[in-house]
Amino acid sequence: MPWLALPFEDKREQSLSRLFKVDGIPLLAALGPTGKTVTIEARGLIMAHGADAFPFTDERMAEIEAKFADMAKGWPDKVKNRLHEEHELVLTRSRGYTCDGCDGEGKVWGYNCEECNFDIHPECVFKASGNGKEVVEEKGNPEGWVCDGDVCYKAS
Repeated sequence: MPWLALPFEDKREQSLSRLFKVDGIPLLAALGPTGKTVTIEARGLIMAHGADAFPFTDERMAEIEAKFADMAKGWPDKVKNRLHEEHELVLTRSRGYTCDGCDGEGKVWGYNCEECNFDIHPECVFKASGNGKEVVEEKGNPEGWVCDGDVCYKAS
């Protein structure tokens, strides 16, 4: 391995488990150049953000969160979709889901019906209008959509 790791059943395991509060494996801890613990959540951060999570600092996480917030600027909080007409779909942050519109993998943002466990990519919601993401970047009601407060419906 290109990183420091302990051999299986190493005697130092118990003291390190106490130090990093290990309650299950695998656990990936990130240490800074001085040996100070940066995070013991490195595994989850890598799974959620990939290599972009490095160097695992609070500042880096704030940059990632700001980037994610910018992605959804102008998107309606709630929409109706022809693939799921029973309930409104709510814009939701997600670590991962399978889009019920295209069967593709989705993460970061999706529209979700918690009651039915229905998830769909924002791109799949907006492409039905023929304009793609630009539809939601306009001021006011997106073209091809009728908004009633926070809830938007695709115009028939």
